[in-house]
Amino acid sequence: QLTYSRAEIRAVTTLLKLLPQLQTHPLSIREQYFLFQEAGKVFGAIALLAVAKGTSIEAIAPLINRYLDPQDPVAHPQLLVTGKDLIQALKIKPSPLVGKLLTAIALAQAEGEVTTVDKAIELAAAMLDKKEIL
Repeated sequence: QLTYSRAEIRAVTTLLKLLPQLQTHPLSIREQYFLFQEAGKVFGAIALLAVAKGTSIEAIAPLINRYLDPQDPVAHPQLLVTGKDLIQALKIKPSPLVGKLLTAIALAQAEGEVTTVDKAIELAAAMLDKKEIL
């Protein structure tokens, strides 16, 4: 009659869902970004399971190194701007659009295309002008 907690069920579900992605080589920066975002704290378990299932540790070592580096912009993005910053700078209303712009900025930051607040706002403005929202 013992049951698992929601957190345990969510962790196992995430692990099983993302394992095939981790076994795919190589992953683009974009794919890595979304993998880390979705995996969160269970990345270590996913990596361990991948090795146990036959993935060579050399193949996933770069991902493990990214995860272990708290300054890595792909595994642990530190946003240059907030949603509030974008709303004020671009004079837009709070909406899901703000989240999409923040994701696009985080990806550009992870890929090394955006390194300053001004560049982040310029990118968001350009996306709005061109209607290039994810």
